[in-house]
Amino acid sequence: RMVMGDLLRFVCIYLVFVMGFSQAYYIIFLSFDNPNTPEGVDDSVSNPMPSPMESIMAMFLMSLTSFSDYYGAFDRTDHEIEAKLLFVIYMIIVAILLVNMLI
Repeated sequence: RMVMGDLLRFVCIYLVFVMGFSQAYYIIFLSFDNPNTPEGVDDSVSNPMPSPMESIMAMFLMSLTSFSDYYGAFDRTDHEIEAKLLFVIYMIIVAILLVNMLI
C-alpha cells in the first residue's frame, strides 16, 4: 500500500515534467528543417516531434532509452542552444526523479 502511494506520487511528478518539457520541445521543433527534404515539401514527415502527442512519447522514450536521434535533430532547428540546454536540464531532473524513486 505504501509502495503504491509512493509510485503514484512519482508518476504524477514525472508526468508534470514530461508534459512540460514535451510541449517546449514541440514548440522548438516547429522550426525543424531537414536539409534532405526538397524545397517546398513539408518537413513534418521527417520531424521527430510533429505533434504534441508525438513529443510526449518522444520525451518519455528520451528519458528511458536512446536519445541520440533527437539530440542530433537539435542542430536542424532555429533554437539549437535552447534545445540542448533544455535537454541537459530535463535529463538531470529525470535522473534525480529516478534515483529518488529507488530510495
